[in-house]
Amino acid sequence: MDIYQLEQFKVVAELEHMTKAAEILSVSQPALSRTIRNIEKEYNTSFFDHIGKRILLNEKGKTFLKYVNQVLNSMHMAEHEIREQIMREDTGINLVVQVCAMMISDIIQEFTRKHPEVHFQIVQYDSWILKSSPPDLILSPSIQPVTADKSYTLLKEDILLAVPADHPLAREDSVCLRQFAQTPLVAIQSGSLLAANIQFQYKAAGFEPHFIMDHYTSTTIADMVSLGMGFAFVPALTWPGVANEKIKLLRVSDATFQRYINLSWPDSNYISKASRSFRSFLMDYFTKLALQANEEKEKG
Repeated sequence: MDIYQLEQFKVVAELEHMTKAAEILSVSQPALSRTIRNIEKEYNTSFFDHIGKRILLNEKGKTFLKYVNQVLNSMHMAEHEIREQIMREDTGINLVVQVCAMMISDIIQEFTRKHPEVHFQIVQYDSWILKSSPPDLILSPSIQPVTADKSYTLLKEDILLAVPADHPLAREDSVCLRQFAQTPLVAIQSGSLLAANIQFQYKAAGFEPHFIMDHYTSTTIADMVSLGMGFAFVPALTWPGVANEKIKLLRVSDATFQRYINLSWPDSNYISKASRSFRSFLMDYFTKLALQANEEKEKG
């Protein structure tokens, strides 16, 4: 007698109807009848009373059903506990980083201080598909907050204009796009969501951006701006090291320069304990980052 036979008996006993039980179990009625007869034969008794075409679970059958339920429940609990053990043993996280690349090392360092057993594999979006294992978590940008299942918006982030500290516009707190539309831009990586948004906002205002460089390193962009080679659009919170005494960050008052930082995970029922912990950590981390930024904004 195996677990599947016990499950078949349970269905028949609860329905007290062989035809309906066979339909639910997707087996033929003769095969199901043989299974019940074999179980009864093993115990040398009958668990059902036959009244015409009906079957009724008798007292011996009710006793047997009670223990069948205990066995099946124990097996399900064992399966769940074993899965939890496997999840605890799984300490690796495949992380896809499409955004926040300049601060991800600090984020991981802070997380691993609390979870030293966790190790990361960090890849770019266009390269994870070459790996044998799929991603556990994906950090990605968007123009709008995400609404899909298995995803969460971590942060709404303003995009600011970086200008040299000695430029006349640096005396302002905010500017209009037309005031600098003809100034060359130190480009953010072409093809990125941020670059596409810059193109869109310029064209909506009747201008065409003039890019003089295609780069993605914040320190290089900051150096280019401070030397007066052009302005640059930079994320307000996730590009550390851009703002310094040689650069002033300004808001653009007549255009919407912003983005959302999102976290998503595969559409499956399984997510490791390590991934769940890091997911919660990221949610807390970016919540604190936004609160800190708002406090500094109010003070300023």
